[in-house]
Amino acid sequence: MNSLIKRNELDPVAVLRTISAPKDVSTRKLTAPRHVHPSFYGSICPLETPDGPRIGMVRNMPKMTSKL
Repeated sequence: MNSLIKRNELDPVAVLRTISAPKDVSTRKLTAPRHVHPSFYGSICPLETPDGPRIGMVRNMPKMTSKL
């Protein structure tokens, strides 16, 4: 788990709402797991994702979601 360094008020919330996909080497070059599935609407934020090789593999719950 990332350290909870408090840079602003929403930083700890963002870290706790992160959903990481498995770090399997065999899926590194696949594009299908990185696509936004229609069932994610309202439960996963498609805009908040890291840059680089983990793009699309780390997903975040929207800030205003209270329950899934």
